[in-house]
Amino acid sequence: MAGVRLIAIVKANVTTDASNPGQPVTTTSDYVLKRPAGSAGGINPLTTLVQAGVAAGMSNTQSRANVATQLGIAAGKIDDYQGDPPASDTLVQDTARWIAAFTSIALREGIPLAVADPSVAGSASEQMDNLIWADASNFYWRSLQAAARPAGSATTTVADARAGKIAGATRPDFGAANSLYRSAYLTPGGWQMCGRNTPAITSTGGNPSRSLYCGTSSSVTLSQPSAVAGEAMAALVTRWQADPATNRINNDGTSTAALVGALGATTFPAGAEEAQRRGLTLTADILIDNTWTRGLAQARGTTLAAMVTNHPVASVNLTDGTTSANTTISLGLGTGATKNMRVAFGPAAGAAQFYECDLDASGTAFAVPPNCAPTTAGTYSIETVNGASIMRFAGHPAVVSTSSYEVVYTEIDWGGGAGNQWVYRAHATKPDWQFRHARSMRLNTTAWSALKAQLGL
Repeated sequence: MAGVRLIAIVKANVTTDASNPGQPVTTTSDYVLKRPAGSAGGINPLTTLVQAGVAAGMSNTQSRANVATQLGIAAGKIDDYQGDPPASDTLVQDTARWIAAFTSIALREGIPLAVADPSVAGSASEQMDNLIWADASNFYWRSLQAAARPAGSATTTVADARAGKIAGATRPDFGAANSLYRSAYLTPGGWQMCGRNTPAITSTGGNPSRSLYCGTSSSVTLSQPSAVAGEAMAALVTRWQADPATNRINNDGTSTAALVGALGATTFPAGAEEAQRRGLTLTADILIDNTWTRGLAQARGTTLAAMVTNHPVASVNLTDGTTSANTTISLGLGTGATKNMRVAFGPAAGAAQFYECDLDASGTAFAVPPNCAPTTAGTYSIETVNGASIMRFAGHPAVVSTSSYEVVYTEIDWGGGAGNQWVYRAHATKPDWQFRHARSMRLNTTAWSALKAQLGL
């Protein structure tokens, strides 16, 4: 049997996992696990990925090494990741067990697995990630531009390219006014602004692949391509609108009428593809999603200590929106999609009082009347993460379940003297699978190039 490839059929809702023998594998369809011929050990989604490499012409040894590199795991974990913590849906972790669970999605849904070979050079490519188009004078696009990968390199360098216009004026790139690059991540070296190439995105090849964004945010992704050659570009735009969870064209509420008109009857050329991308964030990221809008007015405090001092419970005024907005601090959504949770600070160390105010129907803060009212008393604490001060809150009412992050506050001194020290509202990603897993659509190089040409971008 040493020369025979091993397979194991996983029967939907019948087969059990050795790591959880009392619970059948939850899946709606049968799938097959594999293990290369001549190898001994367990059989699981990662050995199945190794077999995909063998089927593509690699030796078992080469494929195992390439899979380990591709997924960022120790080679020994391919056969046995049972020592990792259980893969609970309430706590996504950067472990081989979680990556194996993610890989199993491909097996259940018929997504082709692929093992990258670092010894073979890779060509440059570009994928459309987002397009917002109102007219030729008002648009925004983002694409991921992968540089050619030299033979011997395990990762590809990817530029986060963005461009656009407002009222016909070109919106500047990161090297100018930074208007299209406003996010910052808390990295092991401290706060880092994320731009086109600062730092560059790195990504392994294969399917699934592993990426590192802004020097700290790690994720694994699966891509399922489908041909769109011959399809009308306007039809694709309309079709994507039907699934808001994955749509990446005019997904901000901008009407597609002008875009569809500009595309007319033009069809995609041969080689054009769309791809549904599944991504799983493995790291507990803390980020400022928009440094232009998330900074607290400096008069209200440039340090966390000053913010606490300047927002005491004794000074809270809930009689109108403007006053309550200045005497309390926003903690994002409250108990519903039209509620805003806020906080002020008690006289005792670490004491916090929480409030909830109404948002208007569109979700705009501080509508009048705000209907602010106190809710519960709780606490705040300040911890040091990667050299940065992070303020967290406890004891407030449960927030709306769709919120994918916990609101925290931080202070940053960007250097350069007065005016460059700020307190920011930041977002700490929640650990649950439902918030770490996302789906989106992308266009490949051929499809995106044709779409840009048609729109004159």
